[in-house]
Amino acid sequence: MTISGTSIISSIPSKEFLRAFPFYFAWDQNDRILEAGPSLIKVCPMAIPGARLQDLFLAIRPAGEFSDALARSMPDNLLLLRCRQNQCILRGQVIIINEPHFGIMLATPWLTEPDQVERLGLTMGDFALHDQTLDLLQVLQAQRMTSADLIKLNTRLKEKQTKLREQEANSRKLALVASRTDNAVIVTDAQGRIEWANEGFTRITGWELAEVMGRKP
Repeated sequence: MTISGTSIISSIPSKEFLRAFPFYFAWDQNDRILEAGPSLIKVCPMAIPGARLQDLFLAIRPAGEFSDALARSMPDNLLLLRCRQNQCILRGQVIIINEPHFGIMLATPWLTEPDQVERLGLTMGDFALHDQTLDLLQVLQAQRMTSADLIKLNTRLKEKQTKLREQEANSRKLALVASRTDNAVIVTDAQGRIEWANEGFTRITGWELAEVMGRKP
C-alpha cells in the first residue's frame, strides 16, 4: 500500500495490515479517498480513489460532515460515521500523518443484528480476527435463538392451558349432568376402584360415597 510512492504504514506488510484493518480507508488533504480496504468497499462501494469524504460519510460523533480537518481535530477520539449510500455505521479512530499530508481511519462496521452481516454482503472473513464485532454477533445470535425457543415454549404452554380449561369445562358439565340424573353413576380409576359416585347411586344402593371410596363395584 503506497501513496505517491510512500508507504502508509511502512513497518507493517500490506497483507498483514489488511488482515488487521480490512475496513480502513485513507484520504488526502483535499478530502479525497486515496485507498480503501477490500471489506470497506463491500459496505461503501463508492469509497474509491478520488471520491470526496463528504459525499461518502456523515459524521455522527462528532456531528457534521466528515473531513480531513474534522479528523485532525479529534485524533484520539472514537469517531462514528454513517455511510450515505446504505446507512451503515462505521466506528474507529484516525491516524494523522503530517508529512506527507494524509489521514487513515481504522474503521469497523457497528453492527447490532446478525442479519446486518448478510444484508451488507459481508462474511466472517471480512472481519479482523481481533474484531470484537464477531463475538458480539455470536452473543446476539445466541440470544435470538434463546428468545425464539422461549416464545415457542410459551406458545405451547398457552395451548396446553387452553386445552386444560376446555377439558375442565367439559368435566364440570358432565359432573353436573351425572349429579342430577336419577340413575346411579360411578367413576373409577384405572384399577377399577371407585373415585366418585352421584346421589342417584346413594339413593339406589344406600351406600354413601365415603363408604365405597376406593372399593371396587
